[in-house]
Amino acid sequence: MLVLAVVVALALPAMAWSASPYVSSIKDGKYEGTINSKNPDLNGQKVTMEVKHEGDVAVATVLYKDGKGAEMKEVWKIGEKNLDQQDFDAKTGKAGDKYGATATVAATTNAQTFFINCKDKVKNDCDAGADARLNWTIKTGPDAVNYIVSGVTKEKKGDPTAKPEQRHDFAFKRVK
Repeated sequence: MLVLAVVVALALPAMAWSASPYVSSIKDGKYEGTINSKNPDLNGQKVTMEVKHEGDVAVATVLYKDGKGAEMKEVWKIGEKNLDQQDFDAKTGKAGDKYGATATVAATTNAQTFFINCKDKVKNDCDAGADARLNWTIKTGPDAVNYIVSGVTKEKKGDPTAKPEQRHDFAFKRVK
């Protein structure tokens, strides 16, 4: 009985800090993929991603070139109900736009949708100047991740007639 109590006492802290099944479905490793985008400068671009778990968050470092040849870097921190994305200039390391997004429910499948964080949704005052309709859906499969960005462009921000649509799909397969 004493042994069982010791095992439970040691296991509880580890269980409290382990990632959810959804976050755990984003496997550590190196991924390669392609960007499928409405933006002709991004469409068809090759992209790489390296994933490492830090506590209950999957941290993905993503590298690609934009259509003008500039090296881009994004860091995605993916939790059960929160997503943070920080953009960087890959050469200089200079930070660019930063986005936060929140899911309204816990993931029950291999997909989760996160909605842009806004200080005032009615006034369309959201992270990095984005439109309040911006969202990300992250789908996982065996050795695969799709990072799907939907919404309207910054140029159409605030236009109530602009229809939100899928803008980018970063489609990855794990290679290691």
